[in-house]
Amino acid sequence: MGQKRMNKSMLTVRIAVCVWIMAVVNVFAEPQEGNQEPAELKKLRESYKRQVEQTINPVRLQYIAQLERLKKTYTSQDNLKAALAVQTELEKLRDGSDKADISASGNIRIKARVDGRDKLIFKDNKLWFRHVDCDRPKDISIDGKKWNPAWNGNESRHFETLFQPLSKAAVKVKKLKGRGSVSIDEYPNDENEKTLVIAIDDKENGSDEYEFVVSW
Repeated sequence: MGQKRMNKSMLTVRIAVCVWIMAVVNVFAEPQEGNQEPAELKKLRESYKRQVEQTINPVRLQYIAQLERLKKTYTSQDNLKAALAVQTELEKLRDGSDKADISASGNIRIKARVDGRDKLIFKDNKLWFRHVDCDRPKDISIDGKKWNPAWNGNESRHFETLFQPLSKAAVKVKKLKGRGSVSIDEYPNDENEKTLVIAIDDKENGSDEYEFVVSW
């Protein structure tokens, strides 16, 4: 009888220990409210990551453009070994940190109602209008953000942007809307301190809505 009571007591203790262990495991398995990151911290981190990516992408794109030109040069020289080495470097970039849509982050879309001629200038992460003749541009938006700049004579105030063209080879402009022409008037180079100038020329009477994308 004594041995049976002892075995029963041992079994009771073992069951109690198992229940306690399971309770401890469940406590640690459940998300602890105190260990959760603050929402503002997550938001700030995501904003930081986006800004870093937007800052790095122009440099990365310029490097890719240079590699493409180098590959063409080696291919034209029948230096296939060197061309293959450059291609390997390009694949590393595109399979690694360039998985994101880098072309989209290298674009800036401008909308404006133009009457006459205007120039849009990009320099040092800023852009602004230089009005040439007729009425100043209005109904302006940059990447969907409305912009109503103050003017100092024929120069508008600056619009802050991460877009900074770096070289002639990397810059393109594509008109999406507008009856006149939108073209690159001046490419960024060392002599003009990396300044890009886009010319908008509306020769017809009255104004027209223009939309175009500048990319690098």
